Formats: sequence, C-alpha cells, structure tokens
Amino acid sequence: MEYSGMVSVWFGISKSLQNLEEYVDIDYTIDGDSVHSKFGTSFEFGYYDEDNIEYYTIIARKEHGFPNKYLVLTEMTANAALVLDSVTDKVYSVNFEGGDELLLSGKLKESWPTFYSFLKEHFKC
Repeated sequence: MEYSGMVSVWFGISKSLQNLEEYVDIDYTIDGDSVHSKFGTSFEFGYYDEDNIEYYTIIARKEHGFPNKYLVLTEMTANAALVLDSVTDKVYSVNFEGGDELLLSGKLKESWPTFYSFLKEHFKC
C-alpha cells in the first residue's frame, strides 16, 4: 500500500528476536540492490528499505573512511549523497569524486547550516 504522507504500522507475534530479524531482514546484492525480506514478500511490497540511512552510512564508513559522526541521509546515487554531521548538525551535499575528501578534511562548505533548515526546505514548510 502506498499513500502520500501516511505510515503503515504492522503488528505481530514472533517466537524470538532472531526469528523476527530473519523475517524482516533485507539482504543486499554486491551492487547494493535490495533483496526482499520474507516480510516484504508476504505482503507483496514493491519496495521498502528499513535500513536506508544505516545501510548507506555503513558503506560510507567502510569504503570512504567516514567517521561515526557522519550519517548518510540519502542513497548514493550518481556518486553523490546528502550527509549529516551529527556533531555540528550541518548537512552537506557530497560527491564521491573529491567531495568526500573535502568533507573529511573539513574544507567542504555545508549545503544547509542545520538539519532543521534542511528539513524545512525539503518539506517546504
């Protein structure tokens, strides 16, 4: 089901935490494409990604040496992403053809001075 501005909440009982994790866990191919979980398959979801920020942040840490203070807010499409500095609250537009090195060296100018200003502009409020 897909409705703009709405959230679905699902309730259920699982035999164990491990059983629940196996049911909702999304796998990824080496190319970063998601493979549906048993949960997604059961309800015939076209697309969902519960770990979007976590997944792309892990990739940025492993492949680009990002420290823990950086959270990747968007997919790394077209070799770029939006990145939140969780210490300073600044949001950066980072391309991975040199922008990542500028970010890590502290030389990249922020695109938004705060996460709040990013959200306000993004959601036009």
